[in-house]
Formats: sequence, structure tokens, C-alpha cells
Amino acid sequence: MKEGPIEPPKQHPKRALARGVVEGAVEIIPGASLLTNIYAVTHPPIEELERQRWEVDMSRRSNEQDELLKRLVGAHLRMRANHQRANDAQQLFFIRGGMVSTLEAIARDGLSARTEAELRQKFAKTTSDVEELLEGLDAALGSMSDDKRNREFVDILRETVFGSFGKSSIRNDIYQLLHAGRQSIEWQRNAAADLCERIDRFNANLARLSNYAMASGDL
Repeated sequence: MKEGPIEPPKQHPKRALARGVVEGAVEIIPGASLLTNIYAVTHPPIEELERQRWEVDMSRRSNEQDELLKRLVGAHLRMRANHQRANDAQQLFFIRGGMVSTLEAIARDGLSARTEAELRQKFAKTTSDVEELLEGLDAALGSMSDDKRNREFVDILRETVFGSFGKSSIRNDIYQLLHAGRQSIEWQRNAAADLCERIDRFNANLARLSNYAMASGDL
């Protein structure tokens, strides 16, 4: 619930005047000054009580604002770092003009000398860059905050990149397909079709990483 403004201490001139008159009258009585001092300690003026209340409220509100500011800064830094990791992961997209088009041809007709050579060339051409990206993401995952507000994004990123539908798993199965010359045409076609479906799912999961990165900035 949103709190209203803290009201500053108020002046009570009538109360102060009445108290002064009473205390002045009491001072006339011999020995009454001690009682006056005790009363002043145990029953301070209402202005003093309100000032003390105001100081306590201001201190509490200041602490609350400091804590909120820390949470806001933490959320911003967390979201910014996660967006960077999402952008890094999205460089792993399978593009339509790459291995996907060759796999689609194999899914239609099976492996031929031409499609096998084409797939092998494309696979080898991307290996170095992909391995470098995967190593970087693996290291980043190991160093990312384990804060409970960040855990969901970390788990999703790990599963997206390294899970059963991740880049490593798909490339491993492409490698197996490249060495499936002795398998039946039907097996080759089914394997390639399955890879195409998994690639579509992988690309879709990568695209959603940005949304998860944004959500990780929630307080």
C-alpha cells in the first residue's frame, strides 16, 4: 500500500503557553523544582514527542527508499546482463540458407553424394564459431547470479542452448547423419526431417530468450 507524505512536527502555542504557566507557578512552591524536572523528563512537551515521531518516520522512510533503490539498480543490472547473454545465444540461430536447406533436401530424397558433401562443408565451416560461442555461454552460465529472481532465466538459457533440443545436441545428430551412408534411405529421410523440426523449435526458443531476459528484471 502506498504511504502518504510524512507530516512535519506541528507547533502548539496554546499548549506551550499553558504548560509554561503551570510550570512557572509550581516553581514558586519550595522544593517543587525537582518534581518539575522529573515531570519534564517523563512527560515531554507534545512538540518534542511529535519531533521524535517525525525523526523516526523519516529514518524509516529513508531506509525503505534506499532498499527500493538497491532493488531497482539490481533489477536493471540483472536484466541488462541477461539481455547480453540472450543476444550471445541468438547468434546460434540456424539460418535458412545454411544447413537447414540441405537437411530439407535430405528429408525429401535421402543422402546423395551432393547433399552429403554440401552438408559436410557447411557443418565444418561453422564448427569453430559455434564451439567458441558455446564455450563462452557455458562459462557465462557458471558465473551468472544464482539469485532466485535470476534462476529461471539461467535455467531456461541452459536448457535452450545445451538441452535435448539445444545446439550441441542437434549438431551431434547432424554429425551422425553425415556418417549414415549405410542406413536406409527411409532412415536418412526421417532423421533429416526430425532434425528440421528440432531446429525450428530451437530457433523459436532462442527468439523467446529476449522476453525471459526482460522478465528477469521484475522486482
